[in-house]
Amino acid sequence: MLRGELFDMSKSKTLTSNFIFSLINQILAIVLPLITTPYVARVLGAVGNGQYSYAYSIAQYFVIFASLGFSSYGQREIAKCDNDIKKRSCVFWELFILRFIVTLFSFAVFLIFGFSIGYGISSWLLMFAVSINIISVAFDLSFFFQGMEEFKMLAIRTIIIRLILVSLIFVFVRTANDVWLYALISVLASLGANLVMFLSLRGRVVWPRWSNLQFKKHFKPVLLLFIPNIAITLYSILDKTMINILTNGTQEFKDYSNGCYEQAYKINSLALIFVTVISSIFQSRNSILHAKNDEEGVKRNVNFAINYVWHVSVPLIFGFVVLSENLTTWFFGPGYDDTPLLMILMAPRFLFSGLIEIFTTQTLLVYNKEKYISISTRIAAVINICLNLILIPFIGAVGAAIATAVCELANCMFVFYIAKKEKYFNLKDFFKISIKPLISGLIMFAVIFIIQFYWNFSILSFAVIMLVGIIVYSLTLLLMRDNFAIFVVQKFFIILKKYFSSIKGRIKK
Repeated sequence: MLRGELFDMSKSKTLTSNFIFSLINQILAIVLPLITTPYVARVLGAVGNGQYSYAYSIAQYFVIFASLGFSSYGQREIAKCDNDIKKRSCVFWELFILRFIVTLFSFAVFLIFGFSIGYGISSWLLMFAVSINIISVAFDLSFFFQGMEEFKMLAIRTIIIRLILVSLIFVFVRTANDVWLYALISVLASLGANLVMFLSLRGRVVWPRWSNLQFKKHFKPVLLLFIPNIAITLYSILDKTMINILTNGTQEFKDYSNGCYEQAYKINSLALIFVTVISSIFQSRNSILHAKNDEEGVKRNVNFAINYVWHVSVPLIFGFVVLSENLTTWFFGPGYDDTPLLMILMAPRFLFSGLIEIFTTQTLLVYNKEKYISISTRIAAVINICLNLILIPFIGAVGAAIATAVCELANCMFVFYIAKKEKYFNLKDFFKISIKPLISGLIMFAVIFIIQFYWNFSILSFAVIMLVGIIVYSLTLLLMRDNFAIFVVQKFFIILKKYFSSIKGRIKK
């Protein structure tokens, strides 16, 4: 039954293409900046990175207000329009105008906040730089192209803009005093990437009559999604603010703690992309299927997503436990002694966040049950704040990492319960799916732990051990006749066969 569902789902070429382009888009959005991370980590140091992290966290509060719930809601509403260009155009301009107004208000409040309390002479350039990130929210059209299931456009945009970003950082960021310049280049790259998308609107939307625009109907759903966005911000960004405020010690030590936490969170977020990459794809597709009353199609997609999350998150968790110290040593360089432990503590996020994405954006949001998303994220935010208040004064950034993992577990458990209650998935299948990935992951863990124990930390040892881990994990799944692993291998050879066939056809011509 399970295997059949996997192969039924795979017949869609659009899903496969969207997965590839979505993966490219999301990886490059972080990977290309990470090319500069070893350089920036050494030039700015843990203290400079901590200063950037703190300033960025302040600006993000205003970014999240400017965003409201437009991204997730907008993607769903655009997807519902299908091929009706007039309806799609109305929805697009309604949401764009509303978010533009909210963004201007949020930016104005940020400026008033800055001039009222002041950031200090040494920090005002940095704060001004990160404030541009607020403006870029108004021009972010990702929701539109995701709703249209046009992930290729997003991938191309990311490649071009991020390559420019990498070049500018290497050219202009040269000393520890260039923290503000690093922030400015980063946010301008984000703004530029958003502005580029406007060039691709032609032919996809038209100018509607002003009288046809209906703004009022969007208020309630957008505000309902705004509440979980606030909560998510509290336990993903407030950590950095609270580390700076609550950690005992000098300001330099606080900046150091924030710097270690920032780098650990950045690496964790990069790896997390591999787990959550399918979320935006299935949100659009499930919204379309639900609009067509194809509930079996939605359940097949959810079942596939659960398979995917288990099979990808398990090796990532075990891999991070073994390789975090190795990675930190050669990637960041000296001065980040606390980062490996923080990465290990954050590793459970791979499973928790992956499941949260399935049970929120791919199901609850599709079925217009935003209230449950709001409740779950509020619960997680309260837990996170309470744990931060208790743990950070005693164990600093380690306490923040523990709080992050625990609050995501709580969030996951709540939405898991609701999704089970609403019968979006089969409980027996859920746990049955996990058995083979967990067994394979444990075998992989034992193998790479032994190899790492007898090998010094280096980029070579990291690459070899990671490759060995992937091979051991994959072969173990195949030896156990795991349906998902067999599906992936078969799909890979089908794509490979088509690729070589097309090359052969071109040669004959």
